Amino acid sequence: MNTQIIPRIGIILGSTREGRFGDKPARWISDIADKRTDLEFELLDLRNYPLPFFEEQLSP
Repeated sequence: MNTQIIPRIGIILGSTREGRFGDKPARWISDIADKRTDLEFELLDLRNYPLPFFEEQLSP
């Protein structure tokens, strides 16, 4: 019985501001990463998590 553990790597999209640019390179990286079969990747967008301190319009 061979149970291989496949590492999981999160690609974190850290900006939550309106008009952000980070979603474009994050999706590009995710598309490339999804072609690998030896690792699992997950795109994590911080907009999907309730983080009230990230609701500012501009960088502090």
